[in-house]
Amino acid sequence: CVHRRPLYTTALSDATAAIAATGATSRGGIAHILHPVMTASPAGRTPVSGRRARFVDTLLIALIVFDLVVAVGAFLFPQLWYRILHDAEHVDPAGLLRRTGAIWVAFTVVQVLALPRWRTTPHWLLLVCGIRLSELFADWTWLAFAEQVTPFGTAALLFTLPANLLICWFLFATYRRAVRER
Repeated sequence: CVHRRPLYTTALSDATAAIAATGATSRGGIAHILHPVMTASPAGRTPVSGRRARFVDTLLIALIVFDLVVAVGAFLFPQLWYRILHDAEHVDPAGLLRRTGAIWVAFTVVQVLALPRWRTTPHWLLLVCGIRLSELFADWTWLAFAEQVTPFGTAALLFTLPANLLICWFLFATYRRAVRER
């Protein structure tokens, strides 16, 4: 059985080869960062223990479900969202809740892409860390400036920063282990 690479993988590899030919990967920038992500061998597996690998998969699935639930809540059920977190009516003339929902959709997309890819290209774990850390202080800022927050909302918003730090520490440690053992 001959392993055929999907068309998008071939296209990305070709694009990366073209970027590399210009020398852009040695000068830094986005091409330098994406070069290892786009050129990973599909046949190579990350040498991470089975139990740790299963935990990473489970964690990514849990993050996908969580971010999808909060995104759907923000987009489709803003009244419920405000009732649960603020015990208030939905008043959002600037549409910031739905803007935040779009950010959670982006989190979901990156995590969905990372799930089947991280074992062959562990750099995907760094991308997940990056998106999660990009919102690191957002919930505590929200908590500090919101006029009214329910006890559940307070607990949930306080939990996110340490949870994301722990998640990113674990994913980064897994990335380092995978790269070191290759």
